[in-house]
Amino acid sequence: MENKGSDSSKLIRSYLRVLLLNFYRFFSKDCVLNSDGRKLLNDIAREVAKCEPHLMELVKKVRKNPTLENILKLTKEFLSEDEISEVIDLGVYGSVSSYKYRACEKC
Repeated sequence: MENKGSDSSKLIRSYLRVLLLNFYRFFSKDCVLNSDGRKLLNDIAREVAKCEPHLMELVKKVRKNPTLENILKLTKEFLSEDEISEVIDLGVYGSVSSYKYRACEKC
């Protein structure tokens, strides 16, 4: 039974990464999920209900107001701050700017 929860948790993390990595595909100009993003959020909600039912109240709030800020609140339950930062950088700015950013950090 633990495997099922673990698999669902991995799937949720994967869905959240896809959502943030494809920022321009799933979010509108005002940083609210579009219809494709809402479909993915529904898949996330289904998996959260399976493996983390105590988070369903948060999921309901996110579904009611699916802004980037609220998506990040949910994402923080499954990904580390570093992962979130990296995924957002890649999703919003692309791989070239992330490479430049990392190169500057080493200086």
